Amino acid sequence: MMTLANKLTLMRFALTPLIVVLILMHSKFSGWTALILFIATALLDFFDGYFARKRDERSVFGRVLDPIADKFLVISCLVALMIAGEVESIVSAIMVLVLIAREVFISGLREQLAELKISVPVSRSGKAKTVLQFIAIAVLMIPAPVEELLMHASLLVATLFSLLSAYQYVRVFIKHAKVME
Repeated sequence: MMTLANKLTLMRFALTPLIVVLILMHSKFSGWTALILFIATALLDFFDGYFARKRDERSVFGRVLDPIADKFLVISCLVALMIAGEVESIVSAIMVLVLIAREVFISGLREQLAELKISVPVSRSGKAKTVLQFIAIAVLMIPAPVEELLMHASLLVATLFSLLSAYQYVRVFIKHAKVME
């Protein structure tokens, strides 16, 4: 059954390539349009979860696709911003690469946990990580001069929360891996 929450998740998948194209067009108009669409897509992440809970429409489809939609949006936008030259300093580039590596690593870890029939609920730090990543990406997307300190600070906070969230997943994995031995 295609619930409202699932439709919103699918909309996030559909909007992500458009955002990437707009970032890569690298004009002021496309930059502002990309930023507005990115914020709308990030808000859809909140609303799909809200409607799933409010309308009691939680589903396996949503549980599987929601984090994939998050990762698709985050990784796609970060890569596009790097290609477009919006990530100018080495420090920022390293933090962006850490964010991308974390998303790929956790996807693999979640897959391994799923094979062990272990479901890891989304933690508060995981939710905070997603919000902070969205904020950092939005700051990078602003098509106007932005203070470099603000860009670095938003990326740093997002990176630290991403690593904290990854650490929590690793702890769960190690705990269950020891039990399985």
